[in-house]
Amino acid sequence: MIAAAVVMWGSVGLSYALPNIIMVLQDDLGRHDMLFDGGVDTPSITGNVSRMARDGIILNRMHTHWHCSPTRRSFLSGRLPIHHGEQLSPVGSDDIDLRWTWISAKLKSAGYRTHWFGKGHTGYASWYQLAVNNGFDEYYGYLGGAQSYTSSDRWSNTIPNNETTYSSKLYGEKAIDAVMNHHTDTPFFMYLAWQAVHTPYDQVPGWNKAEYCHGYTEQTHDSTYCGMLWDSDVYMGRLRAALEQKGMWDNTLIVFASDNGGVGSGINYPLRGEKHSNWQGGMQVASFMSGGLIPSNLRGTSSNLTMHVVDMYPTFCNLAGVDPTDDPPVAPLPVDMTNVNKDIYGNASFPPVDGVDVWQYIIHPELVGDNISIAHPYLVLTKEVILAGPHKLLVAQPNFKTENDGWKYPNGSWIESDPTRWPCDQQDGPLDQVLPGIPGQLPCLFNLVEDEREETNLAEDNLDLVHSLWEKLNATVLSSYLHGASGPAGNPGGIPRCSPADLLGPCNETCAKAYYAPYLASQDQAKDSCNMTIVPNFCAENGDLDKRVNLTTVSECCAACNADPKCTAFVLNLGYLPACHLKYDVNPNKGQPSPKCTTGTKGGPTPPAPAGCAHYSTDFPVCGVPGCL
Repeated sequence: MIAAAVVMWGSVGLSYALPNIIMVLQDDLGRHDMLFDGGVDTPSITGNVSRMARDGIILNRMHTHWHCSPTRRSFLSGRLPIHHGEQLSPVGSDDIDLRWTWISAKLKSAGYRTHWFGKGHTGYASWYQLAVNNGFDEYYGYLGGAQSYTSSDRWSNTIPNNETTYSSKLYGEKAIDAVMNHHTDTPFFMYLAWQAVHTPYDQVPGWNKAEYCHGYTEQTHDSTYCGMLWDSDVYMGRLRAALEQKGMWDNTLIVFASDNGGVGSGINYPLRGEKHSNWQGGMQVASFMSGGLIPSNLRGTSSNLTMHVVDMYPTFCNLAGVDPTDDPPVAPLPVDMTNVNKDIYGNASFPPVDGVDVWQYIIHPELVGDNISIAHPYLVLTKEVILAGPHKLLVAQPNFKTENDGWKYPNGSWIESDPTRWPCDQQDGPLDQVLPGIPGQLPCLFNLVEDEREETNLAEDNLDLVHSLWEKLNATVLSSYLHGASGPAGNPGGIPRCSPADLLGPCNETCAKAYYAPYLASQDQAKDSCNMTIVPNFCAENGDLDKRVNLTTVSECCAACNADPKCTAFVLNLGYLPACHLKYDVNPNKGQPSPKCTTGTKGGPTPPAPAGCAHYSTDFPVCGVPGCL
């Protein structure tokens, strides 16, 4: 009986039954959109989640990446985005090294029953990168980054599934069923990755704004967005009720976080910026820990500890009594600041786990006091951002993203920043530039404890601190392990970081399509209508006559271009919604390599795909498929 086993944990020899662990990721949630985090008075919208937060510990300084896939890969792998890349993960990408042990596999080794419901978006070039081949007993969700909330393009364990129930209801019911059907003599782990509230903003069945949308106005939140928040919140309340009914709540830890800051209808007040930016509004997210595992004297409190979603990996491991490390067989070589192109990994090494076990700091807040960076004296959030104590060094904005860098208020209005005052609101140098920064430009420096809104740049008066943090950031950047869709761009040594071929398995797209054909037959016929040439990792140039369509898969976008006689090419860019861009007046062979895009062309010569790792523009794995050689 695993759950009844006594585990010796930590240096104090604490003994306990293995706790149930639930990780909840909300998608694109605005920090101000939750009642527990200072949002408008919306008990009918987020009351269940806010009750959980107030029965637990609110995590004021939880950080993620500024967009989706890197956050999700960090949670599963225990590595910071700098060590697996900052790119999005198309379905057919190899973005998590198959030599790495997922958190699910760690917990399964301790006897946990493991479930994952909802969004994937971590890359599945190989069948072996599917969740159930990495420690999850059950997976139901979707592999891509965005789709309709009633899409038939879903996945069950190792095969496609065509269920079209609205996603919050579908994943919520499956989560509750998993709890109700659980044998409580076994510890329980669930990763619930809501689709809500990512675009498209699809109307919730049964949603009634007049009845439920208290405190929201057309100026602050789109009513559909409000309904999407309400819908997932209903299921969070039902999930808690199920845990209590099964007698599991008292030994359960729930961690809730957004995968990045809000965007669109989301509001991150009082923080600056939004998703796709290096401002805190893109990366300091709404988060809390709750459940009966939280000591009673700490319920209703908050923590100012600087932490990252990557910390959940060693924290969960130690709670389960398993080894929290995942070291390479050969240690990386030291970074050489005089040789920015030095390859420190070779073929035998890779980055170890970056996360830190934060549980001791959560349940013993006296260990933290004013030292908010005790877990991470230095925390590199992106290629351009490092945190240290109260300070944040911001070198530039992401190279291939542009979003509002001002302040969005609760009424929905934006206060724009003056670009002449903020050198760090410019985009970073090109992707093939190894170190961050723009020549001749000083980074920005902020004291986030005194200036959470990032309104006062302290760089000019603290040059020694700026250069010290910049040097630390650069040294960490030189340990980058860019993977998959990034290929060698910006990678020290110019070496594509890929899963070993023998672990990926044979890559045979024709055979894989035939294998999955019976399961895809009832899905959208757009999947079989594409006769265009597909080029991953390439953005065709923009034109004045582009048409943007709310479609989210390569096959759908291809079919739309095929059906439009004026369309000469398409670009699918899930980081720039509407994601399907039909090109009318451009040469599709002109553009630039980019990890954010997939381009399709009609006839004629096609641009070469950039060098990199296994990457397929399919909606299913290509490598390692059973029976394919």
